[in-house]
Amino acid sequence: MAIKKIMLACDASATTPLLVATIEKAISAQDKNVIVFATTSPHIDDKILSEQPSIVLLAPQLAYLKGEVKAQTDQVGVPLAVIQLNDFNDMNGERILQLAERFMYR
Repeated sequence: MAIKKIMLACDASATTPLLVATIEKAISAQDKNVIVFATTSPHIDDKILSEQPSIVLLAPQLAYLKGEVKAQTDQVGVPLAVIQLNDFNDMNGERILQLAERFMYR
């Protein structure tokens, strides 16, 4: 099976690497063939084209960009979801991975 890519779009903050690490921990614990990487809002367009993610996850603070980003992801056939605030605040990598998988494996 091909490697799936989760693109996490966040504001540039100290929490972004921590969130990526918790998602990577959940991926590793479940022995999934998935990678996760983060980008900031100004680079979403470029990363969608260059990295060809399997899904784009927006951090809750970027939910206001959903319509704009959805137009981009629809053009390339990539699903988009917004991370629940509770999961983001709790750094719940397992639940965020589950969210991504619901869309990646449709």
